[in-house]
Amino acid sequence: MVATSYHHTIYEIEGNIQELAAVENSELLDKKVVKRSTEASLVIDKDMTIEDELVEYLTYILEIPEEKIFQIVGTYNDYAQTAQLG
Repeated sequence: MVATSYHHTIYEIEGNIQELAAVENSELLDKKVVKRSTEASLVIDKDMTIEDELVEYLTYILEIPEEKIFQIVGTYNDYAQTAQLG
């Protein structure tokens, strides 16, 4: 990104969620746009657990690779076991 005169150039970056997460924010960057290969919506069933819903979200909305999903769900389970409501 190259700085230009005030209110002259607006930069936005398009990519998948993982690519955009790696891009540092800058005063030159106006927005990051998530590009999807398809339009997706969640199919949530009333009998699904929160973990099931998390897997659906990570798979179909964020389009995260399956091996990463298992790591994320493992981390979620670790924190869910020690979480205290109160």
